[in-house]
Amino acid sequence: MNDYLVMPKLYIRKRIMYQNMKLNDPILLVLTSLFIFAVLVADSIEENEETKILYNEGEYESAIATVDMLIDTNPLNIEALSLKGDLLSAEGKKKEAIDFYNKVISIDPSDSDAWFKKGSTYYELNQYEKAIESSRELIRRDPDNKAAYNLEANALRKKAEEGGRPVAADDDQQFNAGVYEVAIASYDKAIKIDPNYTSAWNNKGIALGELSRFAASIACFEEAIRINSSYAEAWNNKGVSLDYWGKHRESMNCYDEAIKINPLLAEAWYNKANTLALNLTDYDQAKEYYNKSIELAPRFKGELMTWIYVET
Repeated sequence: MNDYLVMPKLYIRKRIMYQNMKLNDPILLVLTSLFIFAVLVADSIEENEETKILYNEGEYESAIATVDMLIDTNPLNIEALSLKGDLLSAEGKKKEAIDFYNKVISIDPSDSDAWFKKGSTYYELNQYEKAIESSRELIRRDPDNKAAYNLEANALRKKAEEGGRPVAADDDQQFNAGVYEVAIASYDKAIKIDPNYTSAWNNKGIALGELSRFAASIACFEEAIRINSSYAEAWNNKGVSLDYWGKHRESMNCYDEAIKINPLLAEAWYNKANTLALNLTDYDQAKEYYNKSIELAPRFKGELMTWIYVET
């Protein structure tokens, strides 16, 4: 760890200033105190920036040491508390991260960023009910927060999948269709706020695809691609809906486009392998693409042979 990260420079500056101050001059005392406060604030901002740089570089241990110093100096530093949550989340300590987002919320219940991060972290922990609760609380406080609607809808879909995914069940189990419709309505609210919100278009397309409404699903992916032609996930997802619809040659073109844009998109390699193996009987090429998907994402090893959407 670099020494400059932990040097208590705030206190060094403060001590020097007081040594040179005439304590019997009240006006000078007030002015100096204000100056010291400004220095402390400036240093806090500087340390926050240092922490962000370390975070972006993946230097989580050093970043945590820096942000802990900020919190020790000011336990009500919302930005530092939020950064600590981000760092813990990046290290995989999701539950501890939520504790820090809760601290931010306890100081400022209107902090939209903390509510969203809390909900997103619950989502990553597969605690979809709590993710829904957090997103809805954020919507209540900030009705124009498009990301909150997107998060709410994603969590609703995942919760519904736990009871039986319509497509995976060959459409025999439609008891969760109502939840999907609620999710689609939330995506629509996000799109109404921002018609160019590609994530909402993409995720709405997934929900429609899971309801076997493939024409409508493909239309959503195409709208996302129209807004951003380099949206690899949308290209992949268009291919998935085409595959489910039985249009396998067209789906291959979509997977190829997704891979061209992002060669590291494991789902596109995996879906391309599935189409070749299950529908186009090119087993040698399918094996090559399947191995590539496992190389990029080991979780695909042993995965059931079914096409995979990419949520954003």
